[in-house]
Amino acid sequence: MMERRKEMTKQILAESFQSLMEQHPFEKITIKMITDEAGVIRPTFYNYFQDKYEVLEWLISDSVSRSIYDLIDNDMENEAIKMVFMKVEKNKLFFRKGFEIQGQNSFKSILIEQLEKMVLYILKKHSRLDKVGLKVLNNENVALFYAIGLVTAIEIWVMKNDSVSASDIYEMYTYMVSHSIMDLIE
Repeated sequence: MMERRKEMTKQILAESFQSLMEQHPFEKITIKMITDEAGVIRPTFYNYFQDKYEVLEWLISDSVSRSIYDLIDNDMENEAIKMVFMKVEKNKLFFRKGFEIQGQNSFKSILIEQLEKMVLYILKKHSRLDKVGLKVLNNENVALFYAIGLVTAIEIWVMKNDSVSASDIYEMYTYMVSHSIMDLIE
């Protein structure tokens, strides 16, 4: 019971932060604003998070991992990637505001890191890179390559093509990753 209550408090703090991010620039959000929005006292925040960057990272991780790894474990990798786009669509304003965060702990770098873990998880499950015979083509490099591509697709979508659906972006993304640039010219 106590563990469930702790998890609920953490979720409330994160949701409060997300709500504030949709209304205010990241730099202007304070711990006091988060705790006021959540209806808790300031010390409660520090029982769960060190700072607002940790909340940001937790929110991104939570949006990527919740149910997505279950899909991968059930050999539904395509559905897992589609789920990423669906979760972004559901929280598009949060992602749009997030991409505005620059610097060392940028939203984009945190998202790349989380999606890199997801792609690496898929590769470790299904990789045939050892048969390719290229030293530099290892799971880690391939995971980073695809994570950067996925994050770039998400960024372009939420920042420039807002009216496009998650399904359409997913179809575009899967087409791009399954075809060579040479397939697009001629």
